[in-house]
Amino acid sequence: MYRMIARLTLAMLAGTAIVASTPANASTYSVVYSFQGGGSGDGLGPVAGLLNVTSTSGARLYGTTSYGGTSGKGIVFKLLPATGAETVVHSFIGSDGWNPADALIDVGGLLYGTTGFGGANCAPQGCGIVFSLDPSTGNMNTLHSFAPGSGDGTYPFASLVNVGGKLYGTTQYGGTGSCTDGCGTVFSYDPMTGNEAVVYSFQGGNDGAHSIAGLISYNGLLYGTTLFGGTGTCTEGCGTVFSIDPSSGVESVVYSLQGISDGAHPYAGVINLGNTLYGATRGGGGTGTGCGGNGCGVVFSVNLSTGTESVVHTFAGPDGSNPLASLVNVGGTLYGTTNSGGISPIGATFGTIYSINPITGAETVLHSFGIGSDGRSPRTTLINVSGTLYGTTACGGANGTATSCLGDPGYGTVFAYTP
Repeated sequence: MYRMIARLTLAMLAGTAIVASTPANASTYSVVYSFQGGGSGDGLGPVAGLLNVTSTSGARLYGTTSYGGTSGKGIVFKLLPATGAETVVHSFIGSDGWNPADALIDVGGLLYGTTGFGGANCAPQGCGIVFSLDPSTGNMNTLHSFAPGSGDGTYPFASLVNVGGKLYGTTQYGGTGSCTDGCGTVFSYDPMTGNEAVVYSFQGGNDGAHSIAGLISYNGLLYGTTLFGGTGTCTEGCGTVFSIDPSSGVESVVYSLQGISDGAHPYAGVINLGNTLYGATRGGGGTGTGCGGNGCGVVFSVNLSTGTESVVHTFAGPDGSNPLASLVNVGGTLYGTTNSGGISPIGATFGTIYSINPITGAETVLHSFGIGSDGRSPRTTLINVSGTLYGTTACGGANGTATSCLGDPGYGTVFAYTP
């Protein structure tokens, strides 16, 4: 089951060729930093969002790259957006993690995160870890190495969320479900005791399977998405929006995506705006004629009072396609990125920054990636720092060759966009 593997590799993040119409306005967009690649000790392939830790000297952005560093396993970096100065804080070596793929969180001055691979189990690549990092010293601690065969989860690709001092996250595989290698879990980690526990094991049926999205906390419940499972018509299910009671471990399906009609396979998590959840799906939507016949994805909403799902916007290609990132709310307008699509005079397109009015569904392409030393193929969730949005692209930038990103030039970027 579930052979459509969603592990985050640079190959999956490559752009696709879509014919587009008119150029986007990129006047408020800039590349803040272009990564140098692993040969320099710097990172390459940033797919995660950023964390802002503001100090008296201004914003400091912390992030990760999936590859690069001294061992090629990825790094944690610090970037000063005011100057573009970047510092490698930690290089993963494998035993302490490998392939971080989502944003860090700050809890009491320590940074916490996950890596999809690495750790003490599942040789040779490892089943992933939870880690902490002191940003002032660079000291890194492996807090938990995920292990199969014990009911534990494996391969955590999502960010953590802090709820009352306890951290919660998801794993794509593992647990007690009937899928090959397990259907994934929701887990908790207590930094005070060092205890990791499985809160819920997905079973692979109507309850969903294989989450790679982070969770949000709202009204005492955790909300997230699964790539597969549910009652939709896709092979192995189109995915779900679910809730978890962290105190009891009770899981409820808030909505099962149906595929072409309303979206399929959400890589992204959800956000809450006025008791309504908003999210995006990589595929589905429309008639399914675009993006290889699978649909180019949608932005959707789910009303928590009624359970009603609505398609807010259906992507078609020139307006973006295959959104892999969660949305961010800035003053009632939602902002996001798509991994491919957009408008480009060179034919091939490599993703967009877009805004969407959640009330009217009006979508605007703010920037199309891929020209010159621009970034390419974002899957990043944007962050808002004093009115400027920051994110990362997996490829592109001013450095690298035509083959440095599996056929795409450049090692990736950090970018800024001011609406």
